[in-house]
Amino acid sequence: MIKMDWLTKLIEWIKIPFGFVAIATSIMSGCLLFFSDETLKKLSLLSLRTKHGETIGVIFIVSIGLLFSYVLFRAPATLKRTFKRIRIKYFPDKILLKLNSVELAQVDS
Repeated sequence: MIKMDWLTKLIEWIKIPFGFVAIATSIMSGCLLFFSDETLKKLSLLSLRTKHGETIGVIFIVSIGLLFSYVLFRAPATLKRTFKRIRIKYFPDKILLKLNSVELAQVDS
């Protein structure tokens, strides 16, 4: 019996970002689904699509769903961070008025 423990250690070691994996999976499965037969024949992938077309379709749908949920989950934090940077850059006076004396001393130093 072959242990697959090395695979999980490899994945942990590489630390591939989830967004990258979702995008790559979506693009690859989408290409396998939507490329023409002639293109897949040149790439020698036509038999893969005919054998595992349903599985590739499910992988495509799941990866697109995960990608959308990842974007929707990350969007509020990214927007909040961006607006905070804009506010600090263009309206610093309003932020400085809200600081107490200890915080102002830290800003001055």
